[in-house]
Amino acid sequence: MSQPDSRVRERLLDALDRPRPFRRFKDALQDFPQVREAWHRHEDGKLKDAAREWLAYHHVAAELVEAPPPEPSPPPDARPHRTER
Repeated sequence: MSQPDSRVRERLLDALDRPRPFRRFKDALQDFPQVREAWHRHEDGKLKDAAREWLAYHHVAAELVEAPPPEPSPPPDARPHRTER
Protein backbone atom coordinates (compact mmCIF):
# COMPACT_ATOMS: atom_id res chain seq x y z
CA MET A 1 0.00 0.00 0.00
CA SER A 2 1.42 3.41 -0.92
CA GLN A 3 1.85 6.20 1.61
CA PRO A 4 -1.18 8.24 0.39
CA ASP A 5 -3.33 5.09 0.34
CA SER A 6 -2.33 4.21 3.90
CA ARG A 7 -3.06 7.79 5.01
CA VAL A 8 -6.56 7.61 3.51
CA ARG A 9 -7.14 4.19 5.05
CA GLU A 10 -6.01 5.38 8.50
CA ARG A 11 -8.21 8.49 8.37
CA LEU A 12 -11.31 6.55 7.29
CA LEU A 13 -10.78 3.74 9.81
CA ASP A 14 -10.19 6.31 12.55
CA ALA A 15 -13.45 8.04 11.59
CA LEU A 16 -15.33 4.74 11.90
CA ASP A 17 -13.90 4.19 15.38
CA ARG A 18 -15.32 7.44 16.80
CA PRO A 19 -18.76 8.62 17.90
CA ARG A 20 -21.11 9.27 14.96
CA PRO A 21 -18.94 7.12 12.67
CA PHE A 22 -20.88 7.61 9.43
CA ARG A 23 -20.87 11.41 9.80
CA ARG A 24 -17.14 11.36 10.57
CA PHE A 25 -16.47 9.00 7.64
CA LYS A 26 -18.22 11.38 5.26
CA ASP A 27 -16.35 14.34 6.77
CA ALA A 28 -13.01 12.52 6.32
CA LEU A 29 -13.87 11.84 2.68
CA GLN A 30 -13.95 15.60 2.05
CA ASP A 31 -10.14 15.66 2.26
CA PHE A 32 -9.79 13.04 -0.50
CA PRO A 33 -11.89 14.07 -3.54
CA GLN A 34 -10.98 11.05 -5.72
CA VAL A 35 -11.76 8.63 -2.89
CA ARG A 36 -14.99 10.53 -2.16
CA GLU A 37 -16.11 10.16 -5.79
CA ALA A 38 -15.25 6.44 -5.76
CA TRP A 39 -17.19 6.04 -2.50
CA HIS A 40 -20.25 7.76 -3.94
CA ARG A 41 -20.16 5.56 -7.06
CA HIS A 42 -19.90 2.48 -4.84
CA GLU A 43 -22.68 3.68 -2.52
CA ASP A 44 -24.96 4.57 -5.45
CA GLY A 45 -24.46 1.13 -6.98
CA LYS A 46 -25.28 -0.61 -3.70
CA LEU A 47 -28.40 1.50 -3.19
CA LYS A 48 -29.61 0.75 -6.72
CA ASP A 49 -29.00 -2.97 -6.17
CA ALA A 50 -30.97 -2.83 -2.91
CA ALA A 51 -33.83 -0.98 -4.63
CA ARG A 52 -33.97 -3.55 -7.43
CA GLU A 53 -33.97 -6.43 -4.92
CA TRP A 54 -36.74 -4.79 -2.88
CA LEU A 55 -38.85 -4.19 -5.97
CA ALA A 56 -38.38 -7.79 -7.15
CA TYR A 57 -39.14 -9.20 -3.68
CA HIS A 58 -42.40 -7.24 -3.55
CA HIS A 59 -43.25 -8.06 -7.19
CA VAL A 60 -43.26 -4.42 -8.18
CA ALA A 61 -42.72 -3.83 -11.88
CA ALA A 62 -40.64 -0.70 -12.13
CA GLU A 63 -37.71 0.69 -14.02
CA LEU A 64 -35.01 2.68 -12.30
CA VAL A 65 -34.30 5.78 -14.34
CA GLU A 66 -31.05 7.70 -14.06
CA ALA A 67 -31.62 11.28 -12.97
CA PRO A 68 -29.74 13.96 -14.87
CA PRO A 69 -26.74 15.37 -13.01
CA PRO A 70 -27.49 18.45 -10.92
CA GLU A 71 -26.72 21.86 -12.33
CA PRO A 72 -23.40 23.14 -10.98
CA SER A 73 -23.63 26.03 -8.55
CA PRO A 74 -22.23 29.32 -9.80
CA PRO A 75 -18.96 30.36 -8.15
CA PRO A 76 -19.50 32.56 -5.07
CA ASP A 77 -18.28 35.71 -6.83
CA ALA A 78 -20.78 35.18 -9.69
CA ARG A 79 -23.82 35.23 -7.43
CA PRO A 80 -25.77 38.48 -7.14
CA HIS A 81 -24.93 40.45 -4.02
CA ARG A 82 -27.64 41.42 -1.58
CA THR A 83 -27.68 45.06 -0.71
CA GLU A 84 -28.29 46.14 2.85
CA ARG A 85 -31.17 48.54 3.41
